[in-house]
Amino acid sequence: MSSLTPSEKDDITLKKNLYELATGTKLSGVQEQTLLNVARLAPATANNLDWAVQQMASYKPQDAHESMLCQQMIALNTMALDCVSRAIVDGQTLYVRDMHIKHAARLMGTFAKVSAALDKHRGKGQTIVVKHQQVNVGNGGQAIVGDVSKGGCSEKGE
Repeated sequence: MSSLTPSEKDDITLKKNLYELATGTKLSGVQEQTLLNVARLAPATANNLDWAVQQMASYKPQDAHESMLCQQMIALNTMALDCVSRAIVDGQTLYVRDMHIKHAARLMGTFAKVSAALDKHRGKGQTIVVKHQQVNVGNGGQAIVGDVSKGGCSEKGE
C-alpha cells in the first residue's frame, strides 16, 4: 500500500473542501452525483468537472436542498440559452423560430420560479407583515385611530 505525499494529501483536502463549497454537502456520493449532473450540461469546449464546480460554486448552496435548486437553475439556464441560439439561426421558418422563442420564454419563467424558491429557502423571500389591532370605545367615548405622538404646539402658543 502506497502512502500519499503531503502535497497529494493537500490536493485531496483542497478537492474535498472545494466540492463541499460547490455542492453544499459533505456527503461525497451526493457531491459526485451533483457534479456529474451539472457536468453533462457543460459546453463542448469546457473541462466538464471544472465547469460544473464553477457553476455550482457561483450559487453557494448551503445544503442539499439548495444544491438541487441550483442544479435545476443551471439546467434551465443552459436549455433556455440553447433555445435562444437556435431561434436566431438564419433560414428558419417563422414557425420553428417562434417555437424556439416560446420554449426559451417558458424555461426562463421556470428559472425565475426556481430562483424565487431558492431565495425563499434562504429567507430572502418577500416578507408581509399584517398587524391586527382592536379598539373598544364605550358609549359617548372618542378614539383616535392611527399613530399618536407627543410634540407640536399647544393651543396657547407655548
